[in-house]
Amino acid sequence: MKVPSWKNTDFIESPFVEITSGSGIDVAMQYPLLGMRHGENRCFVRWEVYEKLLEA
Repeated sequence: MKVPSWKNTDFIESPFVEITSGSGIDVAMQYPLLGMRHGENRCFVRWEVYEKLLEA
């Protein structure tokens, strides 16, 4: 089985961005809604992911 290799690893150094429901995206973290202990209410993604979500 061939393991994929990443040609561009610049994203590793990119900052995290917190996404909130007020930023044009509906955020509903499921673990806290399901009552799971230690479920995080906040959602963080890398900057490039945030840009792509806004494009969509």
